[in-house]
Amino acid sequence: MQEIFQRREAIVVYTTTEPSEALMLGGQVAVLDEGRVLQTGPTAKVYQHPDRLRVAEVFSDPPINALDSRVADGAAQMGENIPIPLTGHLAGLAPGKYHFAFRANHLWLSRQAADDIEINGIVELAEINGSETFIYVNHGGRSFVVQQDGVHAIGMGQPIAIFVNPCHLFAYAPDGHLVTAPSDNASCSQPATGGVHGAH
Repeated sequence: MQEIFQRREAIVVYTTTEPSEALMLGGQVAVLDEGRVLQTGPTAKVYQHPDRLRVAEVFSDPPINALDSRVADGAAQMGENIPIPLTGHLAGLAPGKYHFAFRANHLWLSRQAADDIEINGIVELAEINGSETFIYVNHGGRSFVVQQDGVHAIGMGQPIAIFVNPCHLFAYAPDGHLVTAPSDNASCSQPATGGVHGAH
């Protein structure tokens, strides 16, 4: 008589509030918010393509930033009249209202590439945390967070210019559903000349 052994695979469930820990573990992820499952799937895919703005907020640390935006007459405006070129993954956006979202580590205090977009605002707070500085900026009544390596002494209430490349922008519909996300293989433009750091 032949004995048949059935192999039982162990399933380990690890819970964390830290997106970085989930990304290090890899595998599959379920994003929960107030007891509700918002999205499931391979960890890297969910991080790169959060299908709702709330997923992007939960699965980003600090939470992803978002500014109200509009596409009309073949052009896009973000926040307080910031022009956004409709190129790359943004090229197919239909006219209408959107939330353009961007992660804190994709923002810079100086221009990194020739086609970077400038966002002007007022510093609300600069918080040093170990070897990083988190800068809270108000733009047109909306606040967002800039994450920078190193220690930066920035005074509260002072004007500041922040830079982001359009290749890092997510576009969400007014109801919060994902319309388009940066390509996994997207390569941002070449750095501008003169003392430029590499992209995160």
